[in-house]
Amino acid sequence: MSQIPLISFDESGFTGPNLLHDDQPLFVYAAVDLSIEEAESLIAEIRHSRQQKIKTVELKASNLRKRRDWPEIADLVLHRIDGRYSFIVFDKRLALAGKAYEYLMEPVLERNSALFYGYGLHRVVAGAVYRSIKIHNGPAEEIAIQLERFMRSFDSSQAPGIFTAAEGVPEDARVLAELLRFSRGYAVRIEERSQHLKDDPNLGKWVLDLTSTALMSLLVRHFGPKYHQLEVLCDESKPLQGVKPFFDHFVGREDVFPLHGGNRIVEARLNLAEPLRFGRSHDNPTLQIADVIAGLAAQLYAPIPPAGIRPLKPLLERHLHEDHILPDTAADSQMSEEEKRINLVVLRHLAGRAELQADPLKGMEKVYAQVIKREMSVGGRLRKSAQIRR
Repeated sequence: MSQIPLISFDESGFTGPNLLHDDQPLFVYAAVDLSIEEAESLIAEIRHSRQQKIKTVELKASNLRKRRDWPEIADLVLHRIDGRYSFIVFDKRLALAGKAYEYLMEPVLERNSALFYGYGLHRVVAGAVYRSIKIHNGPAEEIAIQLERFMRSFDSSQAPGIFTAAEGVPEDARVLAELLRFSRGYAVRIEERSQHLKDDPNLGKWVLDLTSTALMSLLVRHFGPKYHQLEVLCDESKPLQGVKPFFDHFVGREDVFPLHGGNRIVEARLNLAEPLRFGRSHDNPTLQIADVIAGLAAQLYAPIPPAGIRPLKPLLERHLHEDHILPDTAADSQMSEEEKRINLVVLRHLAGRAELQADPLKGMEKVYAQVIKREMSVGGRLRKSAQIRR
């Protein structure tokens, strides 16, 4: 009987539900597919290959990054475990912007959410709100703070600029302005649909934490489909311990199931041999290797990666999970200008309904159809005009 593979997870950039840390803008979660013996052997090779002795008892990226031979150590690790790891990176402010749709608009639109997800309204909102709040202490920072405050407490009184007062926004923040109109108009409905998160501290406490989201993606969309059954070891984590009962449902589960992700449905699978286990990196060599990968990725995906390790990025990024949240590839980055315009017009329409306390869903299929017909017609004329000018 073949040995059940062990998948070990560790992170870099953990700030819990605080997504506005300027000095740690990224969260990285890494997983390695290594046995304890393989990890021990790799650690021994790293230690024995260094002219300058590694004095720390455990390998941690935070310590190794201070060494002059860090690029060599990172290169060695990447080559030795090529194809044996995966990682996911989240831009925290972009993740917060995505949560804005999920917890401000989704509670109002949930009875026909497929319509709006299908046209990408959530992506347009996430991308535009991110651009408004991406600068630390920028002109929309107070809105960012109140967004985070609401989604940590689900108490609308903690975010008056979103639900009651007309908080000022930058002139070019059109989508953010419409989102605020929408939220103020439907404030009562949003609070009612969020009440269960407010009432259950264990449920709502970690809504903004990205650890469980990252773990879920890496398991059900990467390692789960790869192996018939697996074991999971995570570095000690309060958020994961809080959601551990959810993952218990995957013990002995052999079926393939649909996973709804916004405007798409994908196949997922996860069969755990036992419940999630937690440990400290000091006692677990596989967690030390996961920590090295997470720490390296955090550096390489930073705004200005250190020059010495930049050549390693192509080797690393082949293992980046597709569910990552980065400005260049997530939110509305892949949408056409016409798609964005269509959704902005629809958002304005919804905000207008909110101010009138009107039904947010009645006839919205027809509204989309009319907007698409008008915008595509205008877009077609503009393209033809541009071709003539050329």
